[in-house]
Amino acid sequence: MHIDQLEPGKLVVWTAQHDMPGWKGKKIRFDLNVNENGVTIVNFNHSGWESMEGPYAMINTTWGSLMYIKQYVEGKKPGVWHQG
Repeated sequence: MHIDQLEPGKLVVWTAQHDMPGWKGKKIRFDLNVNENGVTIVNFNHSGWESMEGPYAMINTTWGSLMYIKQYVEGKKPGVWHQG
């Protein structure tokens, strides 16, 4: 990954450099915002897809699985909103 933008505590933007199918040149962005309760909300975006064909579905599913794993690691039930 190449770091395109880095604003600590606010924003990270990467561009994929790997030539693995579907990755090279794609942008991955993390926007961080603290809500009124002091909870950091992370908005994630993996963009630059030419179509939803090919590796898109597998990569999209993998990101979704990783988000569920994160919730388990934090001791939360995946798919259920938790505050603070």
